[in-house]
Parts: sequence; C-alpha cells; structure tokens
Amino acid sequence: MFTMRNTIYSLDELNKLPSNGLTDYYFSVKRKEPWAGWKIHLFMGDRRGNPHPTMFQDIIEYLIENNLEHKYGNGCDDRTLWIYPVGNRDDAEKVAKDLDKRFGNRMKAMSSEGAGAIGDTYDYLINLNIGMRYDGLRGSCYGSRGVPRLIQWNPHTQQPMKEGWVAKTVLKRELTADQEKAIQLLAGHMMLAKHCGTRYLGKDYTNTNEDWDKFLYNSKDISSFSAEEIEKVARAMNERFNHEILLHAKSKEGIEIRTDLKLNCAQSQNQMQEYQKEL
Repeated sequence: MFTMRNTIYSLDELNKLPSNGLTDYYFSVKRKEPWAGWKIHLFMGDRRGNPHPTMFQDIIEYLIENNLEHKYGNGCDDRTLWIYPVGNRDDAEKVAKDLDKRFGNRMKAMSSEGAGAIGDTYDYLINLNIGMRYDGLRGSCYGSRGVPRLIQWNPHTQQPMKEGWVAKTVLKRELTADQEKAIQLLAGHMMLAKHCGTRYLGKDYTNTNEDWDKFLYNSKDISSFSAEEIEKVARAMNERFNHEILLHAKSKEGIEIRTDLKLNCAQSQNQMQEYQKEL
C-alpha cells in the first residue's frame, strides 16, 4: 500500500516543509469515509518541469483555506496538483471553474501547454491547465475525457490487456480495435451512471445530447452500433465488472442513460453538420 509522504493538516505545517512547498505532501481533511469520485488536476508546469513557485504557493494557500483535500508529488509527476473535492460532478466542476476564474490567466501565462506538456488525453478539460477525471474504480483505469476505462489496452499493440474483446464476443461480429474500445468505454460509462448516479453524472444530467458526455455518442466508432447492441454490451460489462466499482462510490439512486435518445440526437447533429458542409 502506497504511503503518502508529508501528510499535513494546515498551512503552517506546509510552510515548515523544505523547498518552499515544492516537495511531496498531502493535505488531508480527515474524511469520515474514503474518497471516491471526480478529482481535479491542475497542470501548472511546462515540459521543463516544476511549476512556478509563487503561483504554486498562491494556489495551495487557496486550497488549504477552502479545506480542499489535495496532493503534490507522492508518486505523481512534478507538474500537477491533484485535488479531491467532496460531492458529485457538479461540485467538482464548480471548484474547477472557480480555480479557473481566480488563477486561470496566471496558470496559462506560466504554462501555456498545460495538459499538453504531459500528453494528457484522459481528462475532461475545463481548459488546458485544469482537467477532471472520475476515479470510482479499483485500480488505475484511465480512459478518455474524464470517463474511466474498465479494461486496460496496451498502447503499443492496441490489444486489451486482460479481459479481451467483450463487444466482439457478445455481438458475435467482427469489430475494429477502435470500435471495441469505443463501445467498451461507453458501456462502462453507462455502468457508472447506473451504480453511481449523480455522483458521477451530475445533478443536471438531462439524458440529451447537450450533456457533458456527448462526445461518447458522437464518436464515429459508435455510429456503427444500434442502441440495442450498446445496451447488450453494457449488460455484459455490468455482469462482469460491477464489482470493480468501489462501494463508497455507489449511490442508492442510479441513473439509466437513454441510449436510443442519445444516439438519435448524435445522428441528427452529425447529419446537420454534413449538410452544412455541403452548403
């Protein structure tokens, strides 16, 4: 089990650490239950390394004053602050947007590359310097734009690491690697909605193509699947992987995503875009 270095509980304790705070530390808020949910990443460094000390100090003072659990280092890169807010997706996004309002311009000036400096494609980006990712699963399952992936894929071979081609097996038809990855990601997303409810989707989720997850349905690799096929794969994924969702991330009120409605909205939008191109 990984042990956090320099666990602190106040700004005074932070100021006693060496290197002006630019060292491994973990600010704990002594939660009643283990954290699970949306975490926020602040990408504050460039390709050369460490973030700007003055900007770093201002941000962490704000985080501690607002009792926002976070860490720097402790096994992560030296360009990023990790923040663990309470509540559901809306609460996390509110914190992220407030950080953008207060520090966004300074962060951009110091690190215009933001997430691009480390090639991060896993976060739902508020901007290049601020991203969000859901973490309610056992293990590190990085996916796309904040949505975690239940099955890990080898980046070199583009083959699944362990569990195989679930959709290909369930649907009994040939699929490309990109199609398999896309439907696995979408099926896992539907599982998290079912088990974690608003903690994952947010209180204002509308089940339309206006929601934050629309990129999953607008994908060209999803367009070849029907709503019935997607739901069939989601049921198979749920049966096989529901135990991977952490108990303290689950909600009594799950949300069923209207796959048919989402697909119809995505198809209509894509058709309109094609029509506009022809004009």
